[in-house]
Amino acid sequence: MLAFAGPNQSVLVHCHRGESRSTAVAIGLLVQAGSTPTAAVEQLQSVHPTGRQFVPNALVLTHVETLLSCNGLVSDVAKLIPTAGVLMPLTTSRLW
Repeated sequence: MLAFAGPNQSVLVHCHRGESRSTAVAIGLLVQAGSTPTAAVEQLQSVHPTGRQFVPNALVLTHVETLLSCNGLVSDVAKLIPTAGVLMPLTTSRLW
């Protein structure tokens, strides 16, 4: 369970550009609230800013999948996004 987001709570989800990490966390929150991966992706795509990529971070989705015990979340999301081949890799060489 994603403990920071309970029922009837408002949560602001953001990251540097709003394209990858925040998108993946928002998908997880919607799935936790009862949405299917398909409904979560469609809802987020409908409100996602024009001109920005929509590429949920695969590592974050993997953590969400584990925490929520929803096997197949990563593959379901990858099938729904036209840029599925562009999903960020599970590891990164970035230094934070």
